[in-house]
Amino acid sequence: MDRSVVLNASGIESRSQAERRPSPPSMDRLLDTIANTHRRHVIRCLFEREGPIAFERLVAIVAEEVGDETDAVDEDDHETARIALHHSHLPKLVDRGVVALDHDAETVEPGPQLPTVANCLDALERARDENR
Repeated sequence: MDRSVVLNASGIESRSQAERRPSPPSMDRLLDTIANTHRRHVIRCLFEREGPIAFERLVAIVAEEVGDETDAVDEDDHETARIALHHSHLPKLVDRGVVALDHDAETVEPGPQLPTVANCLDALERARDENR
């Protein structure tokens, strides 16, 4: 194992420590990651929970949050959220290191980039609320 030294803003660390640190996402990737309401709800849910959540529980939360506020959430809303999360939104969040999937346990877990993305989302929401 290469144990050469790397200089960074906080001092000196071994190369193996530096390699484990996730690199920050580019601004475009970060904004694209939070551009969809389904992904924003997943990010908020996992960041607030600080641990894994059952996939079906996440589906229920997202269906309720995304659903029409005037109607009760029904099975069609759940199925729509389930398909969107499974085929589109969770794969993108996994690819970007925001979440991790445990297929055996059928859970979704925080990924190494979750705090960065959640803090960005929080800052944008605060700025929006201040300008209302």
